[in-house]
Amino acid sequence: MLCRTVLIFLVLISTQLKAQEHLFSDISDTPETISASHILAHNIRAIGFRYFWATQDLTAQDLGFRPSEGARSTQETLEHLYGLATMIASAVEDEIFQRPTEQQLWPFSKLREQTITLLEAAYHRALKLSDEDLQRVQIRFQSASGERSFPIWNLIHGPLADAQYHIGQLVSFRRSSGNPIDPKLNVFLGTKNN
Repeated sequence: MLCRTVLIFLVLISTQLKAQEHLFSDISDTPETISASHILAHNIRAIGFRYFWATQDLTAQDLGFRPSEGARSTQETLEHLYGLATMIASAVEDEIFQRPTEQQLWPFSKLREQTITLLEAAYHRALKLSDEDLQRVQIRFQSASGERSFPIWNLIHGPLADAQYHIGQLVSFRRSSGNPIDPKLNVFLGTKNN
């Protein structure tokens, strides 16, 4: 019994340390200079920060929560957010966006991990973009009728803004399902007080 208690304690401490050390767990450190790539990258990191904490410790009850019959469940909203993260990463990586389908088969932990991984990659890539590179950032789609491209402005008011909107839904959904987001989180400062 003592060994099991110690093991559980170590797992909890390890999980907490991983959360504290993650790129998205605290975004209060900011670049010393302002550039277009820093603004884009920090916007992606802000999405990662909000997503990271909005999805921390979700339960099966949370995942199944649906505010009304015609609304998306938390799980379905997470799947949509994965698609948005894929679109964001594709745009900054200069790749054609492929609408994901396989994530619907993933358990929550893998879906969360993959979404965070995409946002991390997009953040790191955005930091490296020159002003000239930013002029060429596009959202590119492949469809039966051919490739369609949209400029960076569509990235900003499209998937970046939409991701923040849906993360807000996650926060509301988990509050409604009885598991509110950690009250120590300060989204204005980009920190979580211990």
